[in-house]
Amino acid sequence: MIVLDSKRKIYDKYGEEGLKEGGGRGFGGGGGTYNFSSSNADDIFKMFFSNDMDSGFSSFGNDDFFNPFFGQKKKRKKKMRKGKTIAYDLFCTLEELYRGKTKKVKITRKVKSGYETIKEFETLEINIKPGWKQGTKITYPKKGNRINSIEPGDVVFIIKEKEHDKFKRIKNDLIYKHTITLKQALTGHFLEITTLDNRKLELQFANNDEVIQPGQNFKIPNEGMPYSNNSKRGDLYIEFSVVFPTKIKQKSKKILKEIL
Repeated sequence: MIVLDSKRKIYDKYGEEGLKEGGGRGFGGGGGTYNFSSSNADDIFKMFFSNDMDSGFSSFGNDDFFNPFFGQKKKRKKKMRKGKTIAYDLFCTLEELYRGKTKKVKITRKVKSGYETIKEFETLEINIKPGWKQGTKITYPKKGNRINSIEPGDVVFIIKEKEHDKFKRIKNDLIYKHTITLKQALTGHFLEITTLDNRKLELQFANNDEVIQPGQNFKIPNEGMPYSNNSKRGDLYIEFSVVFPTKIKQKSKKILKEIL
């Protein structure tokens, strides 16, 4: 340190009196004149010799030594505490999750400034992607309550699938349950299905010598739910239930015995 070295030279050459009388003496090989008051000289003397008479630099480890030259240490800024996440259930039909849909949802948040709390409303637009499923979460950062100096929390929407009257979803596959009579099971059955995107599937079962068994599944490839991250689709399964007659005539029984 140039300033401290200069003060030390004055003390070595003139002693304590030299520091106290430094107002009229110059030093430093023709450089500028450094003037000190008596009080400054006393302070410097104490700084060099108060802790250790053998070493004038013993106070270098003290933070106070650097404060006059470098200023106070910067205080670390405290991170704001974040508010709670607000979760909403977002109910969607299978059709919406199959094709995708944009929904507008109105939310309410608390806004508190000082001692006053008010309600604030905002409409959020949610773009539902084809293939989203039960439990999918959509997060809107910092859309939650705003309470004084607390950082606003997030708003999260959680997808809930509505029950469908025809289809049941298992991951990306669809199950379509269909009931037929014993006659249809034995002789064949034509079925037309309206898909979730309003297409018509025409299906023929039990052709030729085939018989539809109770609980039997028929797989229709690539007619299930879309995958959310690619163009692939799951499969559609047709599950049959067969209703048996409660009564049958003797004549019919005789014929059945002959052909079965």
